[in-house]
Amino acid sequence: MESSRYYFYDVCNSSMHINDSIEHCIMRVKCIVSYDGKDYNGYQRQKHDKNTIQEVIENVLSYIFKEKITIYGSGRTDKHVHAIGQVFHFESNKNVPLV
Repeated sequence: MESSRYYFYDVCNSSMHINDSIEHCIMRVKCIVSYDGKDYNGYQRQKHDKNTIQEVIENVLSYIFKEKITIYGSGRTDKHVHAIGQVFHFESNKNVPLV
């Protein structure tokens, strides 16, 4: 991967539980990445093709956050195609430190 930028948004929803009120917050993270796609089979995760950009990013984020992460891209690239400024977002129940 070439470079990345991250933007953080709190998406909080109040939900009622039996006998108490708990505020549940989900962190929505906007990411902007650039990559050299020559060694990848495109952006979008595929059932039959491995080694896609989406698969690699989701695996790394899932490892970091210790939960299954699904990313939602604003677009996609074909096999062996590069990208500059590709945008995606994901949500997590964990707080993301602003570094």
